Amino acid sequence: MKKLKTYTIQNKKEYKILLRTLKGLIDIVGGNENHDLVGTLEIIGNLIWEYENKYHPLDCMIKKEK
Repeated sequence: MKKLKTYTIQNKKEYKILLRTLKGLIDIVGGNENHDLVGTLEIIGNLIWEYENKYHPLDCMIKKEK
């Protein structure tokens, strides 16, 4: 069985690109949980969360508490 390679955001430039992409997807998907792009939105959101948690953990904790 072939092992899947996982992706993580490598630098601030990639982070900013994915952040803009996420905002665009949110505009497209809106509140439609059945939209075809919901899975993509979740994946990008998770990548951003992991990056923020690794490089800005305090900011993530503050966002989580709100």
